Amino acid sequence: MLPEMQRLKDVCERLQIQTDSHEMWQRLNSCESSLQRFSSMETRLDMLGKQIDRAEHEYSHALRESTHSAGTLTNRVCSLERLGQTMEQHLKALEERVFAALEQQQRRNQGARDNLRETLLQRLTDLDARHQQRLERLRNGLEKAMATWYSV
Repeated sequence: MLPEMQRLKDVCERLQIQTDSHEMWQRLNSCESSLQRFSSMETRLDMLGKQIDRAEHEYSHALRESTHSAGTLTNRVCSLERLGQTMEQHLKALEERVFAALEQQQRRNQGARDNLRETLLQRLTDLDARHQQRLERLRNGLEKAMATWYSV
């Protein structure tokens, strides 16, 4: 029995070696598949990292453009406010000049109207006096003519 036991022991050892070998292969396959999965995950992480870098670059570029646009817009708004204030001052000055010119023109017009009124009244008075003189001459002439006609 001893040789059989030896043989059995040898078979058991071979079986154990094969089992160990099989388990080793399974572990190796498992490690290799894990390695492939890790490699795939690492590739995905690299791609995600690149996408994040690209997005960050685009975001920072857009942020710089937005900041520049906001600055430009702020400058334009300030310019427009200054222009509005300047225009308001010019309009006030123009309004004052227009009112002063209007008052001056009204005074001139009033003076011209007064002069015209006086001139018209003087002419009317002169015309009335001439008319009265003509009427007097006509009346005197008519009285003389009537007196001559009745005396005949």
